[in-house]
Amino acid sequence: MSFRQRISHELRAEVGARLRLLREERRISQEEIAFAAEVTQASISNYENGRNEIPLSVLLSVCDFLGVPLSEMLPMANLYGSTREAAGAGAGSWRAQPAAAGGGSDVFWPV
Repeated sequence: MSFRQRISHELRAEVGARLRLLREERRISQEEIAFAAEVTQASISNYENGRNEIPLSVLLSVCDFLGVPLSEMLPMANLYGSTREAAGAGAGSWRAQPAAAGGGSDVFWPV
């Protein structure tokens, strides 16, 4: 599995787990979230189980419905300290993946 595939899988799993946690904490059904995001209940289930990547437009709708900022749904690194603790996401370390040759910024991923 390539680095990009591994990160994609880990990201899907983490975002899905956070979606499920926030939904269950609020005692909201998958059907309610699906209706608000204009997707099917099966799509929400697939996102929560990490089977499908959640499109940004859907993620933004879900965040709005749940009343949380987008940053709460995404595993983020403190770009200055490069530690997961500083980002409020628990223990672990992060490493930079250089930006693609076409430009852009370095991206920080969990190690």
